[in-house]
Amino acid sequence: IKLTADENSVNRAVSVLGLTVFSLTAISAGIFQLLEHEFGDGPRLAYHESFYFVIMSVTTVGYGDISGGTTLERVFCIILMLIGVISFNLVSGALGALITNYDSS
Repeated sequence: IKLTADENSVNRAVSVLGLTVFSLTAISAGIFQLLEHEFGDGPRLAYHESFYFVIMSVTTVGYGDISGGTTLERVFCIILMLIGVISFNLVSGALGALITNYDSS
């Protein structure tokens, strides 16, 4: 993503970022649901429950109402949390740079 002061590039960057985050969240929810169905020992989760779980894990909120039961699910959760922390740092820096470049022109 090119960081310029052009309003169109800011809109495009935010749109691409939003679609990327949503896509990765949707894919991760599908992976977690698959892990739950194939290896889980608890009740089966619906897709919307898996999506909710992924959002809570990536944002590191984690209410604790849904959790990984097997070692494989827990490893997946750890990876999600690390991705979430790293992503928020990168996104915050990129958006800060876009706003700075936009304000300076």
